[in-house]
Amino acid sequence: MATAEITVNSVPDQDAVMEEEEEEYVVEKVLKHKITKKNKVEFFLKWKGFEAADNTWEPAENLNCPDLINAYLNTLPDKERRKVHAIVGDGGEEPEEEKQTKQTSSPQKATSETQSPTVTNGSAHSEEKKKTQKRKTTDDIPIKKKRKSDKRTTGFDKGLEAEEILGATETNGEVHFLIKWKGVNDAELVPSKIANVKIPQMVIGFYEARLTWSSVTSGKSSDETEVEEAKGEANNENKPPEEIPAH
Repeated sequence: MATAEITVNSVPDQDAVMEEEEEEYVVEKVLKHKITKKNKVEFFLKWKGFEAADNTWEPAENLNCPDLINAYLNTLPDKERRKVHAIVGDGGEEPEEEKQTKQTSSPQKATSETQSPTVTNGSAHSEEKKKTQKRKTTDDIPIKKKRKSDKRTTGFDKGLEAEEILGATETNGEVHFLIKWKGVNDAELVPSKIANVKIPQMVIGFYEARLTWSSVTSGKSSDETEVEEAKGEANNENKPPEEIPAH
């Protein structure tokens, strides 16, 4: 006698599932960069606490991690590093060796800057103020990044009507039904917790059609009991709350 194990999962709050939350993420490491067709720099980031599969490309202007960016840029050849600095602006301070080289190769410019410290310092202060307003200067401040909701869109969300349940399978500990839609050639795997709400009677019929009934003359078989339990749970999903009579 074949038996079937019926698992009816609790239905989550639909409003909570639909709601996208804005979470906070922290950059762990800058892995590489690219320059887009619009001459913008984007960095490929490893996020703290996430796997490599979750790495993403982010525009340089959205990042608040200058130390991590500098650590990455210092691994690049001089020519490429200068190119990125020219586009990004001050993604971070240039290495000390490059500063000394520029000062040595331009003595007249250095003398001119020394003779007019007020103008130079004022300009530098103004530039630094603008840059500070553009982004914060600490790596500990998490970057707010909106991630896509994990909620899958099913045929029910598209307004399709279920025609038949073709089969069932278990994926990641959750039962999924293979549903054939009316007017659509391709079938789709839909979580049982959704099917139990949308098509409870079709779910019950699917289990009933596949259960082998026991030939025991007295008493109910375990299969009969499971089907009745599935009926009760599926019906309870759509049963309105009972009204409490006033005293």
